[in-house]
Amino acid sequence: MQSPFEIFRTHQKIMMVVLVGLSMIGFVLLGAVPDPSNMPRGLVFIAVLAVIGGAAWIAGMPSGRSNEYGGWGLAIGALVAAGFMMFGDQPPLAVLADTGDLSVEQLQDLRTRREIANQFIVEAVRTTRAPNELDRLVQQYTFNYGGSIDEDAVTSEMLRREAARLGLQISEPAVTEYIRKVTDNKITGASFTDIRTRLHVSEPELYDIISDELQARTAAKFLYGIDPESPLGYSPLMPPEEYWDLYRRMHVRERVEVASLPVKEFIDEAVEPTPEQLAELFDKYKNSEPYLTPDGDFEEGRPGFKQPRRLQVGSVEAVFDDFKAGITPVTDADIEAYYQENYVKPAEEAAARAAEAAARRSQTGTPPAGGPGLPETLELDLPALPEQPAQPPTGDTPATETPASETPATEPPATEAPASEAPATETPAADTPAAEPAADQPATEGGATPEANPAPTETPAETPATPAATEPKPGETSFNESTSDTGLFSVADGEPAAEQPAAAEPAAAEAATEPAAAEPAAEAPAVEAPATDPATPAAEPAAEPAADTAEPSATTPPEAATPPEATTPPEGTTPPEATTPPEGSTPPAGTVPPSPQPNIPLLDDALRATIRSNIEAERTAVLLRKAVEDAANYIEEEVGFHIHVTDDNAPKMTPARAAELLKEYAAKNNLHYSESPLLSYQEMLADEDNPVGASVVADDPNSRPLPNAVFQTGPRDTFRPIVTENRVTQSWFASWKVGEQPPYEPQSLDDERVRAQVVKTWRELQAREKAKARAEALAEQARASDQSLSVALGETTITGNENGLFLTVTETPEFSWLSSPSAMQSNPFFPEPPRIQDPPGVEGVLNDFMKVVFDDLKPGEIGVASNMERNTYYVVKVTTRSPAPGDVQYETFRERFMREPVFQDDPFFAQFGIERPSVYSMLAVRQTLEREPNWARGRQGLWTRHGVTLVGPAAPQEQ
Repeated sequence: MQSPFEIFRTHQKIMMVVLVGLSMIGFVLLGAVPDPSNMPRGLVFIAVLAVIGGAAWIAGMPSGRSNEYGGWGLAIGALVAAGFMMFGDQPPLAVLADTGDLSVEQLQDLRTRREIANQFIVEAVRTTRAPNELDRLVQQYTFNYGGSIDEDAVTSEMLRREAARLGLQISEPAVTEYIRKVTDNKITGASFTDIRTRLHVSEPELYDIISDELQARTAAKFLYGIDPESPLGYSPLMPPEEYWDLYRRMHVRERVEVASLPVKEFIDEAVEPTPEQLAELFDKYKNSEPYLTPDGDFEEGRPGFKQPRRLQVGSVEAVFDDFKAGITPVTDADIEAYYQENYVKPAEEAAARAAEAAARRSQTGTPPAGGPGLPETLELDLPALPEQPAQPPTGDTPATETPASETPATEPPATEAPASEAPATETPAADTPAAEPAADQPATEGGATPEANPAPTETPAETPATPAATEPKPGETSFNESTSDTGLFSVADGEPAAEQPAAAEPAAAEAATEPAAAEPAAEAPAVEAPATDPATPAAEPAAEPAADTAEPSATTPPEAATPPEATTPPEGTTPPEATTPPEGSTPPAGTVPPSPQPNIPLLDDALRATIRSNIEAERTAVLLRKAVEDAANYIEEEVGFHIHVTDDNAPKMTPARAAELLKEYAAKNNLHYSESPLLSYQEMLADEDNPVGASVVADDPNSRPLPNAVFQTGPRDTFRPIVTENRVTQSWFASWKVGEQPPYEPQSLDDERVRAQVVKTWRELQAREKAKARAEALAEQARASDQSLSVALGETTITGNENGLFLTVTETPEFSWLSSPSAMQSNPFFPEPPRIQDPPGVEGVLNDFMKVVFDDLKPGEIGVASNMERNTYYVVKVTTRSPAPGDVQYETFRERFMREPVFQDDPFFAQFGIERPSVYSMLAVRQTLEREPNWARGRQGLWTRHGVTLVGPAAPQEQ
């Protein structure tokens, strides 16, 4: 028999053709299939035919009957391939579903189409939008429903099946409109073609892909309220009744009386459960976490024995008292420097800022009562005003409507007063002193101005009369009636009062120089002006107006003006000198108020002791931090590196050896080494034996607790130090994760930790029943008394035992079911929506408590409610509710709801151009998530409706 090599040499040309053909099959046809186990059936037929036919042809070569053998081989190969396709295994499936399975090939096609759609959106946004908008727009317009790539593709396919069932179709114009919206109508035909070409997809195929994805998104929005284009990612579809319920929860307020019964008062530690009772309780709750059902629904008071993730943390602690002795002693000079830097300097800076703010306010405040102060160098050289005859009184105009500045003919008027001192209103002259001198302009005897600042006594003849001095026509609004209540605007034309001094000058000048009428002059006695000392400056500073004698300015509203009677000094007396305005009053414009005095504490012995303690704490903290930072570097370089070494040739350190080295390091450097047991997040926060759990990460602006930091690490992130400080004990730590235990479902009560939890829960459940029964009995007792709870239950104990604790009855202030947090929030432009907050007297309540006091009980009724953990029961009596059905204002309350922007954006933020959903939309989203937190794969979600199960390569792999 010839060897294979002799056959190959003999038929070298033919064998080369065969090898080339097989290579083409192997590298071209088979290479086009990513998963050989998912080879298309047509390709399977060709491959089987080629392999069997080729083998038969080669087998016939030694006898020279290759063609004959090859023909028979092709025939046999065709039969085998046909039989394999007819009776062989079906293509491997990736998804089992009641509405139709998906093969691996189909799932791969769905993934490919999803990737093409999202890549197109990303490229279109990048081409047409600003760079700072990319992240937001990509997240908003790409197609994604969460989960792995396969899970997301399956969710999209199930949504399309729902859309087909509902008859939802996406037309070609709808796809075009979506592309325009994504690109802000900026994409061009050339850009569209360029992106499509780079994705190797035709235009009809791209439109078909995007149409499928939009069809799925429409179904998600219609059925589950999912809307990635909205700010919240949801557009919850709730009936109006549910929005009315949310509105009622926010705005209906009530008061209640509560008497609390703690469950712990009813626990009997001496009672032991039987094995059967423990086994029954364990089997009922072993597969769920506390407050969660096996399907993931929240349930108040529900026990759960599914064990959470737990971590073991090691740490080296630098204790405050161990390092305090090593600091530099604090001297008196240190205390003085600390006092100047932390007490004197901040107080002086605060006083300076207050003075600066007061000065700024004085520049923009209202003018002084006597009008704006004039410059000292002001000199008026105006022509004389002709004398005008006196106006006799008429029936319409009272005799007292004479100019307020009338003076006896023998005394020249004081014209040096500021222009705005004369009131613009028609002040009765009978009650007003004639031509009082300005507070900031001293006058000589007889009303003449000082020689140091002479001024003419006449005003221009052509000065027009001001409208303020005229009588309003019938039917017009009077001058005083048109005055703004706030006093911020002048009564003349509505302009700000501070901007009107020039307009008041002509009227004031005219009023100051008009001749006196005969009759009114007798009713307005002249007031003798105080004599002026020649040594006195010509003009006082504007900051010292005569608060008691200055007349109201033209810009002061009538309500705010000082009554004339209060400012009229007795005849023959001297007006008081200008005084400082009373504290708290608004300083006049241009006035510089006195500088605030800094509030600096006295450096006495007590303050010295406090400062000394603060300095010692600061210096000790420097040593503590230096010690733990050095320890952290040692852990990172000398321990962690060798724990995580990947080089097979390098020595790998064991955790036991690492613990030994760290104990030795702690002993040498005055540190304390410790390791915690395996603790859950809540257990680590509350662990009093390990103060490291209450420490916070150093230099973290959010003061992140250590449990938050270590529980964010991965399973392999061990011996990676974190520097923290405990601000209560003043200790510093270098902490690291030693190991962790993943969450698990316990299988038996052999686990001592689990057994202790079950026994504790059994006793608490027994105590709950006793507490609830006691609360019901007390509620019945209060109903029978028909009095307040404080009277009906005032001398009653919690358990009924005479030696027990007495009930505490509390009456709450008004509260609502949902209320906005009162504390300052981190983002004022996106505040937290209203939520349930504990009224005074109750703790840890949620919807179950609120439902009892707002829905189940009417005003005056008494019932029993509990908190979320079911560790306290309450006897409650609703004392008031506003508004309540049947009240007069209840219909008004309902009408106001009808006008609320329930479905629109928040109107307050909309006026600033900020898109923010209304508070009702945010509450609706939260309520929707509480009902079905997992709309796709939850208990009543999309996958459950279609009976979806992932199998084969698509099934999630165990970690």
